[in-house]
Amino acid sequence: MELSNESSIDVRASLDALPHGFVRVDAENRVIDWNQHMEQWTRLTREEVCGRPIGAVFRERPQITKVIGAVRKWRQPQVLSQAFHRYFFQITLPQNHI
Repeated sequence: MELSNESSIDVRASLDALPHGFVRVDAENRVIDWNQHMEQWTRLTREEVCGRPIGAVFRERPQITKVIGAVRKWRQPQVLSQAFHRYFFQITLPQNHI
């Protein structure tokens, strides 16, 4: 289901209002959401990172890709905020993960 442009703007505004960084990746680990907190923390704009593999964005943190792989393998979500400087990753899981 694709969001309407108006809904997409509402979602982006909600993500930007979060007091923490928020990153969402697709099934190939490409960044699809990046909020303002992440822009401030990394000094990389949404436009610079969206569409890029998360491992390419955080080359100095290879454990991020490993953790995302473990989440997908074990089908158990993890909160990464404390482990990775207080930012969250929403990871797309298979439909039958539960």
